[in-house]
Parts: sequence; C-alpha cells; structure tokens
Amino acid sequence: MIKAEFSKKKDGIHLTIKGHAGYSKGDEDDIVCAAVSGIFYALCGYLSNLKKEGYFLNCAEAGYADVECGREGEEAMKLACIGIWQIALTYPRHVSVNNTVWDW
Repeated sequence: MIKAEFSKKKDGIHLTIKGHAGYSKGDEDDIVCAAVSGIFYALCGYLSNLKKEGYFLNCAEAGYADVECGREGEEAMKLACIGIWQIALTYPRHVSVNNTVWDW
C-alpha cells in the first residue's frame, strides 16, 4: 500500500510517500504507483520552478519520496493532496492519505 502523509512544518508543508501500491500482478507496470508518482513529480517540478527559498526535495526513489516547501507552495501541495486523495478513493486498498494540514 502507498501511504501519503501531508503535514505542517514550521514554515510550510511536508509530504512523505511510502510504499508500493501492489495493484499489478507479476511483471506488469503498476498504474496506481504510476499515477501517484506522476502527481509527485509534477508537484516537484512546479515547486522547483517557483525559484523561492524553502523547497527541499529530500528523497525520490522507488518506494519512498519526501518533499517540503514554504508557504508559497501551499496551493500546489493542496492540489497534490486532492489528486492523491482521488486516487485513494478509487483504489482504497492500494493508497491511503493522511492529511493533518487542511480541514476538509
């Protein structure tokens, strides 16, 4: 299962994604992992283009990704949270989201 966690940091937002979806069988590419990864990499690309202080891509490897940003990236983080949440609603046995930042 993929577990995405959005949390507040001192001056911004932190996202950690752990695990594998386990949706595909055998050697097939996993569409659920690909969907979550696509959102994560789009988020990182957007944040890096802000050219502001406070963007840190701490890790991006198979099974673990970690990024944080300052307040100027909060709307992008919110969009990523909504996107991953939509995937979790469709594939609840494969993705979960823990959001302690926004009250929805």
